[in-house]
Formats: sequence, structure tokens, C-alpha cells
Amino acid sequence: MTDNIFKRLHSLSPPGPLDERPLVIEDNPSRDFVFPTTSSRLLERLRTLPAGDTEDFTHLWLRRSPSRSRAEVPFAEYISGSGVVVIVIYPWPADLHLRLGYAKPTAKTLRSFAPWTTDLRKVDRTWCLRWEPDEMERYTLDHVLMEMVGYRDASYRDRWSGSGNRRTAAQAASYAARWSVNGRSEHTPTADL
Repeated sequence: MTDNIFKRLHSLSPPGPLDERPLVIEDNPSRDFVFPTTSSRLLERLRTLPAGDTEDFTHLWLRRSPSRSRAEVPFAEYISGSGVVVIVIYPWPADLHLRLGYAKPTAKTLRSFAPWTTDLRKVDRTWCLRWEPDEMERYTLDHVLMEMVGYRDASYRDRWSGSGNRRTAAQAASYAARWSVNGRSEHTPTADL
């Protein structure tokens, strides 16, 4: 409730019966931010998944960051309700530094990003991971997008409770691991969005 999720949901209308799905919305990310990939690459990646996993998505939104700080914004959001099922992708800082905080990140945190980047730096007293544009795009397509599809898959099975949220997050991460093309397995297109 505090993050105005219902206000955001009601700002989107379900697509009409003749509209191509998902509808794509692209905001201007602002001069200090860049989107990690393009909407066409996101749609292309969604088409590699089973049709049953992606057919309910009504919108793909490359949304301008609501905050000036990357640390305060998630990589993406899954929103479902009022006849819409949305994947929201947020922009990254244009300098491609993912700020992790003043304390040195744990080995577990670094391992979670290791398939994509290991370039750890200290910039102005803040620990950062430096990304190349292709690494940022692969991370978004391979991991972030797959987790959002995993949330859709898991949310049909679980209720939104404290334990349900944890279980849903674990199932979304499992889905991302299963469908990631990053060193795991390649998949051929099976869905036509």
C-alpha cells in the first residue's frame, strides 16, 4: 500500500481483444539513466519461453525510475490485478555502476552477480559493480526478466502472505535458473507473443 501499487495498476487499462500482447510502453529514462535492453530484445526473449508461461502478460513497461538513486529502485517489478499483468523494467545509471553500499559486499552477493560481472570497484567510498552494456543486457534478459515470468508462474499457485511471498520469490528465482541461457541451457522459440 505504501508504494502506491494500486494507483499504478489502475493507470493501465487491459488491452482490447484486437491489440497485440503484450502492449509495450517505453518511457524516457532521463539523462542519468539508460534502459538495460530494448523492448524488442525483451519480447524476443519472452518468445523463447513456453506459451503458457507468457500468454497472460498484457504489458511490458520500460518505466522511468521513480527515484534518482538506483539503490532505491528494483531492477524490475511484476504487477498483476485489475485485468492487467505487467512486467516493469527500470533503467540503470548511465555510468553502468551498480552501487552496493559503503560496506564491502558479501561473497554471496558477489557470487549472485558473478555469471555476468565480477568487476568490483570502490567509487567515492561506495562499493560498485561495473558493468559492460552487453553484461547488463544479458543480466536483464537472462535473470531479471526470467524472475518476473517466474513470479507470474508462482503467483498462480501461492497466496500473498508472508510465507507465500518468500515461497513465491524462491519459485521465481528457481524459474530464472531453469530458463536462463547463461551457461545452463539454450531454448528455442515456442511462443508467439
